[in-house]
Amino acid sequence: MFDALHEANAVKVEVAGKRVLVLIDPSKQLQLNTTEVALACSPRALGADALVRCLYTQYVPGTARLLELAPQAEWFIEAYAPDGAVLDVSGELLVASACALVEQALVKAPIDFATRAGVRSVSKLDNVWSVAGQPINYAHPALAAQAGMDSAVNLQGTTYGSLGLQVPQTLNVVAQSEIDQSAQTFSGAGDWALLVSSQTTNYLTHIYTHLVPNQAQNTASAPWPSQLALAAAGAMYCWLSPQIAALADVSVGDVAETSAAPETSGACETSAAPSDYLVKIADHDLAVHLDGNPFAGERALISMRANVVAQAMLF
Repeated sequence: MFDALHEANAVKVEVAGKRVLVLIDPSKQLQLNTTEVALACSPRALGADALVRCLYTQYVPGTARLLELAPQAEWFIEAYAPDGAVLDVSGELLVASACALVEQALVKAPIDFATRAGVRSVSKLDNVWSVAGQPINYAHPALAAQAGMDSAVNLQGTTYGSLGLQVPQTLNVVAQSEIDQSAQTFSGAGDWALLVSSQTTNYLTHIYTHLVPNQAQNTASAPWPSQLALAAAGAMYCWLSPQIAALADVSVGDVAETSAAPETSGACETSAAPSDYLVKIADHDLAVHLDGNPFAGERALISMRANVVAQAMLF
């Protein structure tokens, strides 16, 4: 059944609700194909939302120049969806890889990984992992720049204009001061999840974003909200648990009937300084530090927890 995975060292990691099967194959002995990946990820087999292979960068064709510039990037990461399709290496997949390699005593954090998108750094504080270098952009930059928003979010029966940020998954940002806090739950028809950040912790960093993108070139005059509500697409956050599905409904580009752009009167005075937030996803925590202007292609720092849930040798 697993011919290509013969004698593979496999570690199953849960990170932010996503089950990742990490294959540790230092010298690239495995000849993976889509069938083998799909079988390994199947619920009838090992069961996983993604499969990652960790191998030495020197065994990956075309990485000689990368190793010259970043010789510390000893491990290369490649990722696959459950159907065998190649995936971009996201933050949670990097964390899963780091967690597995540390568990096997093959590396110590912090770790610089080589990927097809360049070198990515993963660090650890206690049992919280952080990934640096995540690209961030507006989901629909032209519409955001023209209208000041690019989507509509339905929370508690009220529609709000919002902005979509990609980190790389899409986050829809709404001023929390605009939301009725009297209700304890949020409702909607779509497969979306509402993430509300309301407290500071000592290990999660910042969420930093514009609410008026057409002022993005002048950061000194841009409004910085003291609180944000974030809605994330269930389809893109495929690892979100079922308990938080269908909490909010978001319509991309549907801004004609929305309320006005969020007011900033209840927010902090204009300042380039970000605030600290804890983003909750059911019983999981996720922090995002959008360090700069999304229009300028800045990078993000994402923090999350990860745990090894199983280890096996496949024969």
